[in-house]
Amino acid sequence: MELKDLAPLLLKKERANGDIDVSLLTHILRNGKLANERRKQLVALIEQHPVLSDRDMMFRNHTERYEFGLKKVWHFVQFLKDQHITDQKELEIMYAALGEPLCIDGTPRL
Repeated sequence: MELKDLAPLLLKKERANGDIDVSLLTHILRNGKLANERRKQLVALIEQHPVLSDRDMMFRNHTERYEFGLKKVWHFVQFLKDQHITDQKELEIMYAALGEPLCIDGTPRL
């Protein structure tokens, strides 16, 4: 049996014997239960958006990337306005959820 076949079995065994409450640890690392739930809501909003959820930039040529990048920026700004996102931390969460940088300078600021 090769390591690539054995690794998932070893991980499964290790996790079954673990005594760490994963949800509690996640809440601690994500600044509390409410903040983690809000982060999940924001990420879900991005994932459900037809333009913002598109992550196929590497499969486009230069012109297509440029044009789609501008379209994605426009939709992102519109989305922030429509959802009334005014908190900088929430903006950063949503920007990270895009999965790839937009054609703007760094993380957008409100």
